[in-house]
Amino acid sequence: MENRTDTSWKDDEVILQLSNSVNNAIEAAGLAQTNPSALHIQEAKDKLGHAERACENASSARGDIGPIRELKEQLIQTKENMNGF
Repeated sequence: MENRTDTSWKDDEVILQLSNSVNNAIEAAGLAQTNPSALHIQEAKDKLGHAERACENASSARGDIGPIRELKEQLIQTKENMNGF
């Protein structure tokens, strides 16, 4: 049986991984917008897809809690900003 500390650590890890994925996607999208080369645009799309999967995984593992909801909103905004690319 897991103790509370182990469970809490795993919960934090899920949110940390999601945060890293969303931040990487935001950074790649920003680069694609300022330097719209085919390589940068494709990298941004790949990272956005990865972050979407991370959101789905985090929601499945933890539910729709505040930090996950906020990161999803950031990701949605970033995707909307990338619609022209």
